[in-house]
Amino acid sequence: MKLQETHRKDGLRIITVSLPNQRKVYVELSSRVGSAYDPEDKRGLFHFFEHMAFKGTKRRSLQDIQSFTQRNLLEINAVTSPLVTSYYGVAVYTKMKEACDFLCDIYCNSTFPKKELEKERRPIHLEIARNEDDDSFVAGETLRQNLWKKNPIRISGGGTLEGVNAVQREDIVRERDRWHIPASTVAIAIGKVNHQAFVREINKHIPLNTKPVAWSTWDDEHKELPEKQRIVVKKPGRKKAIVILGFKVPYHVSEKTKACLSILSQLLSSGSGSRMYKEIREKRGLAYAVGGGFPSEAGLCRYFYAYVETSLEHVAEVERLLRKSMSEPLKNKLDFEEVHERMLDRVTIGFDNSFSLYADMIWEKIADSHPVKSVPQFFSIASRILKTISLKDVEATRKEFFHPDRFVTVIVEPS
Repeated sequence: MKLQETHRKDGLRIITVSLPNQRKVYVELSSRVGSAYDPEDKRGLFHFFEHMAFKGTKRRSLQDIQSFTQRNLLEINAVTSPLVTSYYGVAVYTKMKEACDFLCDIYCNSTFPKKELEKERRPIHLEIARNEDDDSFVAGETLRQNLWKKNPIRISGGGTLEGVNAVQREDIVRERDRWHIPASTVAIAIGKVNHQAFVREINKHIPLNTKPVAWSTWDDEHKELPEKQRIVVKKPGRKKAIVILGFKVPYHVSEKTKACLSILSQLLSSGSGSRMYKEIREKRGLAYAVGGGFPSEAGLCRYFYAYVETSLEHVAEVERLLRKSMSEPLKNKLDFEEVHERMLDRVTIGFDNSFSLYADMIWEKIADSHPVKSVPQFFSIASRILKTISLKDVEATRKEFFHPDRFVTVIVEPS
């Protein structure tokens, strides 16, 4: 594995991860802007933008785009996150040039036909409706809305019906001209790829442009206590309830602390060996699904959460047990050793065959203004850190961050 980066004088970053044993290549073209930059009255603008990129360019009609992707790309997609909008494709390595040409075309030359824009509103409306019908999504978003006041993680990047309806073609063109410029652009290729060849292809399609950009910043708000600690959402026609508990974690913590919080997630809420699973499902049979995690949004925030799917009559008992699981000291050394060994196995596997994991790691470094050259060593460093961690360290981390006055509980239950 070899990571190389070329940083053009106009700000464009071109990054490759060479994996000579692969027979395919992942190509991504991204702008460092996303749903966090949606205007208040046009929530969903950048999500809409991403959908419209595939509707035609100065060189390709919608039919041409569909034909090209069917013929040349094994995978094609786009995604809008709070701080990044990405377009990516996977192709056999011999078609790296074709993939670059296509992605640069939709990135730089999309025409956003008005007829297609009006048609595309309906699928986006349905995507929003799908999320609103998903109780797990509703529980998670309600949790984030009550943990943060201003950080954009609190709002779904998909947008609102009102916001999407307000978006017009001129809004999308304006944001493309503002953000799809070299200073805001990162090009990534992963797999069987030659760095200089990739640089030549990107330079061919994205000319020099020294126009500057200015990015916004947000507080992770980890010191602020939640205004509400318990929220109940009523949904008609449901036969189960969801109980989710979460709290904020400071964004800037040490790698050792991150590892301890990941271990805590495994010990307390994730998997059949977790404390919650044993207490709530195995011992009492009060749930089918039990889970949790320690997610982060690069450049914005980190948080810890645990959730349970249960019946309405058992909500109060599950809520009590969930808080109890989060609050009691960790003493079982065998449980810790099992989780510790499994996590060491995972970092040993590392990047094996996961192109998206490379890309995610690169973006995390970029968001934190850290050099991307450290990415190849990530899992070897993580392994060394894990080997130093004891049950005592994990319990100290739990005591530091798990405080009931910071907990927010969301219940989505039948009305």
